Amino acid sequence: MAKKFAFDHPSTEQLKQENVVLKGVVARTDILWDRGYESEMVLRMGFNPISLERMDITYDDYLSEQNIAVYDSTLA
Repeated sequence: MAKKFAFDHPSTEQLKQENVVLKGVVARTDILWDRGYESEMVLRMGFNPISLERMDITYDDYLSEQNIAVYDSTLA
C-alpha cells in the first residue's frame, strides 16, 4: 500500500521519480489510530522509531511490478 501511495498519488512525473518508501517499526504506544484495511497508521507526534529503513524501489521498479509499460517519447 505504501508503494501505491508513493508512486500513484503525486500529481507530476518528476515527484514520482523522487519519492521513496520507508519501512519502520514503532512502539505500539506510539500508534494513535490504525485503519487496518490500508495498514495506515497515525503516530504520536515526536515518536521515535525502533527501526527505520529505506526500501530499495524506484518508480520504474514499481511500474514493472504492476506490469505497466513506461512510454518513452525518444523511441517514437
